[in-house]
Amino acid sequence: MRVSVLSPCLRLTFMASLLFCFCLVGNARTTSSEAKKDTTIYDQVEKIAEFRGGQQACYQFLSKNIQYPILCQLFHYGGRVMVQFVVERNGKLTHIHALRQFGGKAMPEDRIVTNEEAFQYKTAYPQRSAEVHEGLNLADKLVEEAVRVVKKMPNWKPALDAEGNKVRMRMTLPVVFKP
Repeated sequence: MRVSVLSPCLRLTFMASLLFCFCLVGNARTTSSEAKKDTTIYDQVEKIAEFRGGQQACYQFLSKNIQYPILCQLFHYGGRVMVQFVVERNGKLTHIHALRQFGGKAMPEDRIVTNEEAFQYKTAYPQRSAEVHEGLNLADKLVEEAVRVVKKMPNWKPALDAEGNKVRMRMTLPVVFKP
């Protein structure tokens, strides 16, 4: 038989102290892990993410690197592609994709090649006949090119919250193709 040497009052105080210590350690772990693993993507921040060199440098990068799809040029097709991405805390762009709907409108509007157009193209450009077929959506070509160029962009300046901490931010960039 074991005999306890602590009085009931002392035992209760000891147990309360242990419980208090465990609560403090548990809260400290939660707080530090939350800070390290903050995966929140913000749409509004104190200072937005920015292409290094500013908006003008961004447009220069786009115009220098965009290769207007030849099929879209030949069919005199253009449009606006809304490319959405996340600027990470280190400035890297991730989650890059095109929005096919923006403001309730298709972006860019679908343009399907007809059988007659495909035939005319294949007759005029027999060496490139494999590129076009009936049902080809030219909008897909613009989307592919816009996403390719945004993926090629260098790191941006990351967004900052009210305390000046770097945060992840969702951005939408319009890429315009004019025929």
